[in-house]
Amino acid sequence: MAYCQCSRFIKPVFLSVLLGLVVWGGWTIFSQRTPQEIRFRHALSGFLEKTLQDVVSDFNKNSSYKVVLEYGGNYTESFHNTFQEKDPSKRPHLLMVSEYNTLTIFHQKSDTIPLYTLIDVEGANFVPVIKEFYSFKEPGKTKASLYSLPFNCSTAILFYNKDIFKKAGLPDRAPETWEEMEIYAKKLQEAGHVAFTTAWPAAYLLEHFSVVHNIPFATEKNGFLGDSPKLLINTKHFVDQVNKFSEWASKEYYVYSGRISEKAEEKFIKQECAMLLQGANRLSFVSDKGFGVGVGTYPYWRQMLPNGPYALNIGGTSIWALSGHPSYKGVKKFLNYLASEKVQQRWHETTGYLPTTMGAYKRTKEGAFYQGNPAAKAAVEQVIERKQQDLPNGIRLSNYGTAREKIIDGIEAALNNNRSTQEALNIAAQEAQAIIDKK
Repeated sequence: MAYCQCSRFIKPVFLSVLLGLVVWGGWTIFSQRTPQEIRFRHALSGFLEKTLQDVVSDFNKNSSYKVVLEYGGNYTESFHNTFQEKDPSKRPHLLMVSEYNTLTIFHQKSDTIPLYTLIDVEGANFVPVIKEFYSFKEPGKTKASLYSLPFNCSTAILFYNKDIFKKAGLPDRAPETWEEMEIYAKKLQEAGHVAFTTAWPAAYLLEHFSVVHNIPFATEKNGFLGDSPKLLINTKHFVDQVNKFSEWASKEYYVYSGRISEKAEEKFIKQECAMLLQGANRLSFVSDKGFGVGVGTYPYWRQMLPNGPYALNIGGTSIWALSGHPSYKGVKKFLNYLASEKVQQRWHETTGYLPTTMGAYKRTKEGAFYQGNPAAKAAVEQVIERKQQDLPNGIRLSNYGTAREKIIDGIEAALNNNRSTQEALNIAAQEAQAIIDKK
């Protein structure tokens, strides 16, 4: 009787335990099959977004983590909207941030996790001038540390319409200097064509001009050293440069195309101008439009630099890890994947963005890629292979995305003859400085 009574109690207990093990095992298997999501907010569209999707898809196929891409709008919209969300846990794990917001996000210490704590920076071997831009020196440390992953980094080049050049009797090559640009522009104007336009006016009229000529854009090494940099955009060299553009606009050599890239590219695509100054990564957006496209480097003034230009600064974005999430194991794996030579080489060769690691650059150079891709070749020659200036390879100022709008106000006032160039840049420098000083 005792045995029977015991068995009556053991049986249901055994079944309960067995059922619990089955349920627990099922959830374990389910959790193993459901990868942890890593949200990555970006600002790319069209061909570039598709290429990023392909890169992410390859990672997801071979990982226990799943990267989910989110389009956040353009660089300014994506940045603003991300930090409008006050709950860090609801923000993405990774955010693509434009170079002009680099110092702004760096100051948001509680919002980010430094890259050097997530990957082996030395092992990745980033291109030194690119690494420098995204590195910061912390108090008590002897050298700067990398805070974000350089990824879709670009630089300025010159696109030209081969067909228009031929009709105007010009050689099939881009002008190398501003002096030569003026000669080309006169011949193009005589043939009935506006010579050139630019994207992003603050960058192409002033920022690139300053770096390639080794002229300070701001004190304290363009904002890289010290906490109180002061703009120098109303000094003689910058006034002379904007004056020259005003002169070219009055002669219909140059046409202003607004504050963003789309209008400038549209003018070039519609053959309303013969040359376009824009990022090297935009080749796919302006090619195959019914005319041949040639490329060259960003011009410099030979009278200022008889021995040739200095290295050009970078634009584009880097990827920042945002705080507020329970685990970063998947983030580490994905960032290491993006920093690998194989992925960096693929990204560079597919998109036209700069290679951000020396390994990817050397692997590409050893092949035949640059022979058939002059835009990519021009970009790496200007940033990686040229002599480096005394100044850092770029401009790093707080709140520069907003301050830049005031600088463009000044450029527009000068080009429209609303004010003298000196007065326009004086006002622009004052108003932009007030924004920068807010930190």
